[in-house]
Amino acid sequence: MRRILYFTSEESHLYTSSPSGLQLEAKFPAGESGILEFREYLLAHRGALFSLLADVAGEDFHEEQIPYLRGADRDAGLLRRLAQRYRDTRLAAAFSLGQVAAEERRNERVLLASFTNTQQLTPWLDALEESGARLAGVYSVPLLAPALAARLGVRSGRAFLVSTERAGLRQSYIENGRLRFARLERTVDTAPQALALFVRSETQRLAQYLATLRAMPRDGTPIQVLVIAPPGERHTFERVLTSDARLTFRTVDAADAARAAGLKALPEGTSAEALYVHHAAK
Repeated sequence: MRRILYFTSEESHLYTSSPSGLQLEAKFPAGESGILEFREYLLAHRGALFSLLADVAGEDFHEEQIPYLRGADRDAGLLRRLAQRYRDTRLAAAFSLGQVAAEERRNERVLLASFTNTQQLTPWLDALEESGARLAGVYSVPLLAPALAARLGVRSGRAFLVSTERAGLRQSYIENGRLRFARLERTVDTAPQALALFVRSETQRLAQYLATLRAMPRDGTPIQVLVIAPPGERHTFERVLTSDARLTFRTVDAADAARAAGLKALPEGTSAEALYVHHAAK
């Protein structure tokens, strides 16, 4: 059995993953009180296997080119680039975006990624280490987005994966199976139609922003947008999310997405965050 701590700035949820699915085991509030409760929980679960899945707004994604290297030389070069950009590299990572043909030599495009505020995670990681728990990994929701998109049928081309979850509205820009950019916008309790309108306006805004950065073309074929709607709200979202010359929307219900991703059922009271928890567990 594996335990996954789904971390947000408001509250953390601890799930257990087993062949029967996900089960919510505990909740912990943000701040010192939540950390104390988590430490008490860990006292009774020494040696347990954990993963931490962070779903926070403060993430940095930066694209660079490095000389084409392999082995230890490449690893050393990536570590230098991460250290130059991030003060705390313990929760930073680099991902290949493929080779680039330059005039005189080959380069490699890489995506550097980290949390802008690693201190919010440190007390929870310290509690795990001090308790003797086994930490399988620290994951970020957008860095799991390409794997989830592939399970939902998006494996090539440019696409947005958009979902509504506990932390807010999550948007991930994926190109040929690799993450290029992501953002999280807070949402408020609102009617499904208003939420769908918010999804549409924020997706249009993100597409314009990425075009300004030249991360995606201004013209050309429409960008596919895969939207995971809250359970039971697919038809409402489909009425609002009509395609145009820029964006081609496809909406899937969160419960259907769960089955496609290999999760038998969504735990009660959850939405798309359960899909990412499931992928972190796997």
